[in-house]
Amino acid sequence: MINSFKTETGYRSDFCSKCGSNVPHLMDNGKQFWIPAGLLDGTGKSQIAAHLFVESKASWDNICDYGKQYEEMPDIEILNKILQEISR
Repeated sequence: MINSFKTETGYRSDFCSKCGSNVPHLMDNGKQFWIPAGLLDGTGKSQIAAHLFVESKASWDNICDYGKQYEEMPDIEILNKILQEISR
């Protein structure tokens, strides 16, 4: 059985009620899916497009690539634009 948790900000997480693993879910816009990276096999041509919540990152975490950095969660339209730019 799949359960969902949604915060006041609108962030939603769907997960297995037996093991707690995150599962993909349809975004609120009805056009895109949120797929947890840990569910993907291999990396293919994947690249990091953005770093979210960098204001609260661990002190030992060094961000050393070209992904745009956001102190908190940006608006979904901003994320969509970034993802569209890198997929060209």
